[in-house]
Amino acid sequence: MALLSLARSMNIRTNGSLRATNTAYVKGDITAADAIIGGVVEGNLIASGKVILKSQSDVKGDIIYRQLVIEEGAHFQGRCDIAPAESETVATEPADINLDQISGSES
Repeated sequence: MALLSLARSMNIRTNGSLRATNTAYVKGDITAADAIIGGVVEGNLIASGKVILKSQSDVKGDIIYRQLVIEEGAHFQGRCDIAPAESETVATEPADINLDQISGSES
């Protein structure tokens, strides 16, 4: 699982899971298999699996997901839609950083 805890202004992609802690601030799109968001995201979240918005999260952007959990206290401003079947693709912005290439592993 990739862990983000700092401020980032970029599009982020991983084939595995991603967790943004409550101190994370991401300005850009996030694409992951699963995403757990505890901090601030100003951009779209695209997950082929589950998205969890923790109680401290603040998300301004659209969410595409297979399963969505929004905890009490979470802030979400945007649209949400169920991800297409795995055989279909979702158009995304190119990633500024591919976490799979950095870590060398897939979850």
